[in-house]
Amino acid sequence: MKNTPSSPSLPADFPAGQPLGRTALLGGRTAQDPAQRRFLCTVCGVAGLLLGAIAAVNFVIDPLDWNQKRMVPQIEAGFPSYDREVHLNLVARYRPRVLILGTSRAQHAFAADDPAFRERRMFNAAVGGGTLAEATAILRYAQSRSPVTETVLGLDFSNTSNPADDAIDWRLVRSSGLTGWRDHVAMLLSADTLYASLRAAFKTAIGLPHMFAKDGRTTRHAFVREVAKAGGPAPSAWARLLEGVPDEKPDLVEFGRLFRQFLATACQGKTNPIIVIVPRHAAYLEMLRQAGYWGDLEAWERVMVQAASQAACNATVWDFTGYDALTTEPVPRTNADPPMRWFWELSHFKPEVGAMMAARIYGLPLPEGTPADFGTVLDAKDMAVHLAALRRQSEQFAQRDAATVAYARAAIAKRLADLGHAPALPPASQATRRGWPPSAHWPG
Repeated sequence: MKNTPSSPSLPADFPAGQPLGRTALLGGRTAQDPAQRRFLCTVCGVAGLLLGAIAAVNFVIDPLDWNQKRMVPQIEAGFPSYDREVHLNLVARYRPRVLILGTSRAQHAFAADDPAFRERRMFNAAVGGGTLAEATAILRYAQSRSPVTETVLGLDFSNTSNPADDAIDWRLVRSSGLTGWRDHVAMLLSADTLYASLRAAFKTAIGLPHMFAKDGRTTRHAFVREVAKAGGPAPSAWARLLEGVPDEKPDLVEFGRLFRQFLATACQGKTNPIIVIVPRHAAYLEMLRQAGYWGDLEAWERVMVQAASQAACNATVWDFTGYDALTTEPVPRTNADPPMRWFWELSHFKPEVGAMMAARIYGLPLPEGTPADFGTVLDAKDMAVHLAALRRQSEQFAQRDAATVAYARAAIAKRLADLGHAPALPPASQATRRGWPPSAHWPG
């Protein structure tokens, strides 16, 4: 005989033929039953307390800088995981008149207390690995919050790689009105925000110094820590040698389109754009030359200068790259050698160089140590002369610092081999002699 599920017991006075309702299925109990009511209240209370605790932690720590004033300023916001979103929320708070944009090099270069910006309400909204598309989006957002009279966009040749990438999570960025209120509640109850809060609190508890200043720029502590993690000045100097060297031929057509879009956004918002080609150590330029990108480098500069000359507002392009006393300083081979004065490593310069750049751009007295030939305004009619001078400087540097050039040649040969391309130049014997370069950081 086939077994059938047993039916629930029914009240004695339940009318025959009536469908089973919720009351019957609960064995005659209703929602007014005290035990059931206590159970539902307990569940709702525990859930409410849990959500309230999450919201309280997120509100107090405020890892995304949503609030107008942080309750615990000793705890740093969610850098670097939420670098872009935190910078945008700070833009909404500070409503700057001057906005710094670009990559980590611009992020470390310009400080709000610099004489060039001290009275101008500047905020540094540059982000690590920032792209042209992100710079345009951040500028547009800042313009929507308050008038931005000027923007300084720091670029280098690495911006030709994936210029359209945009990693901003706009759900974590402040909005206004009813939508802003709803977004704020969602942010307070978010598990991702809770993770960012706990991570920020943990980093503060173990004594890690803040990586970012109130004006948005990276602090010295961030780079001092990176140097220590790399094992000292010598290995740190070479650790990021290949950073910014493209794996594929740059798409300058796409870069030009996005660059013109950035200029159009600035001009339409009555924002004066200043484009700054930021310096890197001369070894980086040699990497590009050895990899066969020198022609692309020249074409990239021409694209920007031509677009700036056709902009609807006064757009200026400054070039701080080249082979001057700053960018050609000796690179330590061992930790016993003196560390570099102007660069943390071959990719990032120190704040003193940023102060020199700001002084040159705004016509202020130059800080001590500024080379006479540091920084020049690019003009379409003078580009041939400018680029010819850069080529001559490259040839002179190759003769003057053969060891650095040899290492750049060997590093690029290995990179091309790893990518399956034939090495453009054979490794030089100088690059493999004992102790040079630091073997622990051979490109790989």
